Amino acid sequence: LGLSDVVVDGTASGDLLSGPGHLRTSSLPGNRGIAVVMGRSTTYGAPFSKITSLRPGDQIQVTGAQGSMTYTVKDVRRAGDPIPPRPTGAKSGRLVLESAEGSGYLSVLRPRNVVYVDADTQKAFPSVPVFGSVPVAEGTMQHDPGALPLLVLLLAFVAALVLAVSVARRRLQASLVWLVAAPVAIALAWAVTDQVMRLLPNLM
Repeated sequence: LGLSDVVVDGTASGDLLSGPGHLRTSSLPGNRGIAVVMGRSTTYGAPFSKITSLRPGDQIQVTGAQGSMTYTVKDVRRAGDPIPPRPTGAKSGRLVLESAEGSGYLSVLRPRNVVYVDADTQKAFPSVPVFGSVPVAEGTMQHDPGALPLLVLLLAFVAALVLAVSVARRRLQASLVWLVAAPVAIALAWAVTDQVMRLLPNLM
């Protein structure tokens, strides 16, 4: 794919704003066992928008604290498709990439369409401890309800800004009012967008 990206720790909507995320209940990429990495398909750079174009035999390079590891793609599957058998070697490992399927914003209309890419290696590094469980918000196609209180607060600030601009324009020059208000409005719009994205499914 020509994609080179840093994998963040965690798979909640807020985590995946920064790039693909590692499911913390799975092995680390490059280690023995099954490592799961989720990525967005449509928004915030859409790092996994083209993973359906991967084919058996394609290679995925992973670099971590223990060194570099090469995985070979075995299959691209959807929910309900059979999972290819895992390699049987004692040092084997599997990397599973997850994302929403669909081009552009069609994937927002079909949030249950998830695509998986299975890739294997025969010489993974020894495993390290992983989390026993994670919040529901870090699951596949989940959203982060914790963003709602901050979103409500930000929208209150937006309303206050609109009111302040309306009052100020009656007493001051419009150009001066907008010189002060425009940067605040842009910052608030950016913050509101981030919180709205946290309320949407994490693979969008």
